[in-house]
Amino acid sequence: MQNILTIILISSLLFPQKIFESFDYNSNHSFVGINSYEFTVDEDGKENRTLIIKDIFGDITIVGQETYKVNIQEEIKIKSSSKYDAKKYYQENQSKIKKSADGNMIEIRGNSRPRKSVYYNFTITLPEQFSIKTMITGGDIDITNISGVAHVITSGGDIELKEISGKIEAKTSGGDVEVSDSEGNVNLTSSGGDIVVSYTDGQISGTTSGGDIIVRHVEGDVDVSTSGGSIDFSYINSQNIVGITSGGDIDAADIRGNIELRTSGGDITVEDIDGNFYGKTSGGDIDLESVNGNVEIYSSAGSIQGFNLAGIVQAKTSSGDIEIYKIWNRKLDRHDINLVTSFGDIILNIPGEFPATINARISGNKSSYEIESDLPITITTDFYNIYGRSVNGAGTYSVELQTTNGDINIEEEN
Repeated sequence: MQNILTIILISSLLFPQKIFESFDYNSNHSFVGINSYEFTVDEDGKENRTLIIKDIFGDITIVGQETYKVNIQEEIKIKSSSKYDAKKYYQENQSKIKKSADGNMIEIRGNSRPRKSVYYNFTITLPEQFSIKTMITGGDIDITNISGVAHVITSGGDIELKEISGKIEAKTSGGDVEVSDSEGNVNLTSSGGDIVVSYTDGQISGTTSGGDIIVRHVEGDVDVSTSGGSIDFSYINSQNIVGITSGGDIDAADIRGNIELRTSGGDITVEDIDGNFYGKTSGGDIDLESVNGNVEIYSSAGSIQGFNLAGIVQAKTSSGDIEIYKIWNRKLDRHDINLVTSFGDIILNIPGEFPATINARISGNKSSYEIESDLPITITTDFYNIYGRSVNGAGTYSVELQTTNGDINIEEEN
């Protein structure tokens, strides 16, 4: 029904009157034509106000203000050595600007097949309460201070959205996307650039094929992925956070909520997490500092190091050392520990009063490796393995330590 209403409104749009027009020589075989339009919108119907921009090859700047006036300035740049040809191109390529009688529906449409020598630059001011829909063939988009839906698409430029109150969907095939100081759910896509979200309340989702992702100072769930860049999370408060990259490092700090991080070719570094943590890397190290929740981490070819881990700890690497410093937060119910490495040493540091049953095993060359413990421990061997068993206090929690070709060291926290 909404789409039918939009089609009816567009079909009945009127052409606004120009308030200014100029055409002058610029420089370097370049001419510039400028058209300005201004009209007033009705106070009623705020919730239906919509600006649609299509088939423009150029930059667009939109700013919401406390006003009932809409001001549109169209700048057309033409590369030509001939003023006659440039004036002709200018006249042929002026965009078609239409509006409804009350001014609450505006459409700007460019030439669907523009000349390569023609480039647009739009500067638009309008009332804050407006929804924006752009589908342009190339250029940057900059929108500030809008209360409404922002649905923004460009085939070849950057997108910057600031102070948006409403749902945001933004897509570019060849540039960066940045959202800041906004409220509402956000969905961002870039085929070859970075994604940056900051000081925004709402659910955040985003994908980029060739750039970095930065999410900071966000209240809401986060689900982002990149095929060729790094991920940086900080100061996020949510239920669930997911970050996936195929070719970069991941950093996360000051997180309130459960977090899942995966990288196929980089390191994972985490600090100050109040929630459960899952991490996996196929080709890097994992470093953790202060996680108040359960930890599950895997590395195929790197070391694992964790300090001040409060809950369950499961850590496994195929080639690297594991070093874990466990704290006993009695507010958490479970504290089991399972550490496994195929080629590396294991160091486990636990509080002296931590009640645990510890089973340690070293497989491989028995003469080269050993189990050492600050706690009383019983050592046994067979043809292939060295075993260590220790019961500390009531032995409440299970601790399993296993390595092939490496030492095991159990330390008591001083």
